[in-house]
Amino acid sequence: MYRKKPYYYNRGGQSRYATPAELYEDEWQDRFTPPGFPKFKIRFETEHHYGYINLRLKEEKCGPDSIRDLCNQFFLVTGNKIALIERFDKNQTQVKQLFRLSEQLPSDLNLERHVKYVINFRDTVSIIVNTKEFNPDTTIELLRKYFLDTMGRAFCTYKVANTYSSDVVKWQLKTKQHKAYNLPQQDSVGSPIEEIFEKALSKAGAIYKKQVKIHIDGEVFTIPDFLIYEHKIAIYCDGTEFHSDTQRIIKDKQQDRYLQSQGYTVLRFSGSEIIKNPEQCAREVVQFIKK
Repeated sequence: MYRKKPYYYNRGGQSRYATPAELYEDEWQDRFTPPGFPKFKIRFETEHHYGYINLRLKEEKCGPDSIRDLCNQFFLVTGNKIALIERFDKNQTQVKQLFRLSEQLPSDLNLERHVKYVINFRDTVSIIVNTKEFNPDTTIELLRKYFLDTMGRAFCTYKVANTYSSDVVKWQLKTKQHKAYNLPQQDSVGSPIEEIFEKALSKAGAIYKKQVKIHIDGEVFTIPDFLIYEHKIAIYCDGTEFHSDTQRIIKDKQQDRYLQSQGYTVLRFSGSEIIKNPEQCAREVVQFIKK
């Protein structure tokens, strides 16, 4: 049993399927099956935009030479540079980093277009078009050469849909969230209340790191005063200005909510709390560690 979708057009661009045009029932049924292992995180970037290749890199393409060729060809056909490739295997406890970009990112041409590919009716890759010579067929052939779908199968079918300006604005701008918060704690390094709080934390037996940068999507999102790394507890020591600056309060609360959505526990202590009873503040931290 199969479904035939030989060729058709839809709003926003052209959609088509690779040969063979038939989609067999087992592939159709697997379109909602969770991805298998190994899993990859492959991020591409321009100066102000980023996206992900949600596919599985072929095993024979995981070597450094093949990855270098992939990065070079991907830049030539899309105008984006691959910035990060990470691999996670089922029986491993750590992510293996296969590649990290060390050179400058390309500038944005602002062509207000991206092309979305739906592969084997399950995996979606949206490419930001950052070159005037972009060809969707050349790009899909490059993806086919280096990747399988997230179930580990070759590309049997794919759909191509061109999307223009109204949808591009929904794409992630790197600076959108990070500039909004502007690292509100970075100016508090070495304040007296931090020194008092640090002594109390050490006395309570907490294992912490100071002024650790928390990265979200490859960008420095915030620098908490203290980080309990193992338990993802971010601690901020807020001075008296925290209670008098309304805009600062709003930004801090927005930041806290976003960190919480990423699995962090956020604890804030005012300067008056720390000065009055630093030991009690430290005990509260320890209680969260024990949870």
